[in-house]
Amino acid sequence: MHVLNPIDPRLQKQLDVLLEPTHMRTFIAAISDSTELSVRSVPVVSNFLITLFSRWHAKRSTILESLLLSGVSLLTALWNAVRKTRLWEVATAGRVHISIVEGTTENDEISNGSILTLSRRRFCPLGHWLMSEYIDLNSFLEAAVAEDDVVAQPTKRALGKNQKILNNVPFVIPFDVRVKIFREWVRLDRNRNGLEDLQWHNPIARITIRRQHVFEDGFSHLNALGSRLKNRIAITFISEQGYEEAGIDGGGVFKEFLTSLSKQAFDPNYGLFQITREQLLYPSPHAVASEDTQLPYMEFLGRILGKALYEDVLVDAAFAPFFLTKWLGRINYLDDLPSLDPDLYRGLISLKNYDGDVADMGLTFSIDDDDFGTSRSVDLVPNGSHIPVTAENRRRYIHLVANYRLNTQIMRQTNAFFRGLKDLIEPKWLKMFNQQELQMLIGGATSPIDIADLRRNTQYGGGFDEEHPTVQAFWNVVEHFDEEDKRKLVKFVTSCARPPLLGFKELRPQFAVRNAGQEVERLPTASTCVNLLKMPAYRDPQALKEKLLYAINAGAGFELS
Repeated sequence: MHVLNPIDPRLQKQLDVLLEPTHMRTFIAAISDSTELSVRSVPVVSNFLITLFSRWHAKRSTILESLLLSGVSLLTALWNAVRKTRLWEVATAGRVHISIVEGTTENDEISNGSILTLSRRRFCPLGHWLMSEYIDLNSFLEAAVAEDDVVAQPTKRALGKNQKILNNVPFVIPFDVRVKIFREWVRLDRNRNGLEDLQWHNPIARITIRRQHVFEDGFSHLNALGSRLKNRIAITFISEQGYEEAGIDGGGVFKEFLTSLSKQAFDPNYGLFQITREQLLYPSPHAVASEDTQLPYMEFLGRILGKALYEDVLVDAAFAPFFLTKWLGRINYLDDLPSLDPDLYRGLISLKNYDGDVADMGLTFSIDDDDFGTSRSVDLVPNGSHIPVTAENRRRYIHLVANYRLNTQIMRQTNAFFRGLKDLIEPKWLKMFNQQELQMLIGGATSPIDIADLRRNTQYGGGFDEEHPTVQAFWNVVEHFDEEDKRKLVKFVTSCARPPLLGFKELRPQFAVRNAGQEVERLPTASTCVNLLKMPAYRDPQALKEKLLYAINAGAGFELS
C-alpha cells in the first residue's frame, strides 16, 4: 500500500477539513482496519463517513494532503470528534439514518454536500448504503407519493418524513424505487393539470418540422408554450425531399422529434454545448453562448429535456458530472474540476504543493480564455491582472480558477437552461438522485442491449409468433449483431438507442414485430409511435440480415420502404 507523506502536526488540531477524494480509499481502509471497530460496526462507520463529509463540507478550501497511514492519532481524533456528537445516541443504523433526516439544519446539510462527494467515486460495494431491512419499500413509495400530493397544495410546503429521507439520505432507498417515485410524482402532476390520459387529449399544438431544421422549427413553434409543453404536441415531419412523412403521432413521432432535436442541439458544432475529453457534454463556455440572443435557445433546450423526463423519453446524450451537479441545485468546487479539465486540476494541485518560490511562476489573479482562437484575459478579482500569486494567496487563486471554470464562466447559460427545465420538472424531484443516477434517468441504462430481455418482452402480429421461421431467423441474426447494430435496431424501432432504465418490460407500448407480407424484396419498416417493426416474411436468413442492416443504417423516417 502506498505510504503518504508525513502529516503536518498542526493538522491534528484542525478537524475542520474535507478529505481529498483521491485519498478516500486510504481513509476507508484505515477505518476498516482499526482495532476499535468490528464487522458489527459497519453501519456506524458508514454514518461516520456521512457525518464527516457533511460537517466539513463548507471548508473544502482546506484539503488534507497526507492522511491516516502516517499517524493513528489523527484517525483517533477524527473518530472521537464525530462519535461524541448526538448523531450517535441512537443504536441501530436504521434509526441513525432517520435521526439524521429529522434532525437540525446542520444535519440537513448532508444531502447537499456529502452525497455528491460520495457519489463522485465508488468507494463501497453497490447496495452498501441501502436500508431495505429497516424500511418497507412499498409502504415508503406510497407514503412519499402521498406526501408530495399534500406538499403540492398551496397551504402545505413542509416536507414530510419520507420526503426528508429522499431529500437528505436518498441513497438508503434503492435506485429503482426512487425512479418509480419520480414517475409517480410526474403522474400526480399530470392529474393536477388534467393530463391523466394524454394520448386521448386534443393536442395543444400541431406543428410541422423540417428534417433539416429540427431545432429551429421546434424553437419557433414551441418555445413560447412554457410549462404548457406538458400537454400533448402533434408533430408532422417534412422530409429532406420536401414532402410529409407518413405516420400518425401516437407519441412516437414526438418522441423521435425530441431525440432528433437533442442530437442536433448537443452537437458541439452547433455551438450550444461543448464536450470534455471523455466526450461528455456541458454548456459552451464561449462568450457568444452567454449573449442575450443565445440564452432563449438554452432555455428552450432545458424545456425540451424537461419534456423528455416528463414523458419518460430517453435522450441519447451524456453530460459531464460537474454539469449534472448543477441539475441538483449545487455549485461546483475544486474536486469537481477533473470532470471538466483534468490537466488544469493537476496543474492547480501541483501549484498548491509547489515548494519553490511561487512568485517566480509569474502568475496573477487573472485567467486567459480562448474564444475561437482569440485569447482574452479575465480578472478573477478586481484588478486581478496586477495582483501576483504568492505562496500566501495561492489557495485563494486555485479556488478562484476552479470556480471560474466550473461556475462563473457558464453561469448565464446554465441559469437559462434550468429556467426552462423548471417549467416542466420540479427541482425537488431530481434531488433524490446523484450525478450518475441522474444521467441514467436522462439517457437510460448504460449496460449493453440485452437481446434475451428484449425477446422476452416482444409481441407479435400479422401471423408471426415466437415459432415462426422468420422470427426465429430474426432473433438469430440480431443476437449476432455487434453492440452498435443492436443499438441501431432499438433506435430504429423505438427512436432511442438505449434500453429503458428498468428493462424492456418498461417499454410502452411493448416492442412488437409484425408480418408485413410476402414481398421479400422490400425493406423492414418501423412505426416508432407504437414501437413496431414491420418485416416481410423473409425466407432467406442472409437476405433478412442484409435488409435489416440496410434499414437500421439508412437513417430515414417513416417513409422508408
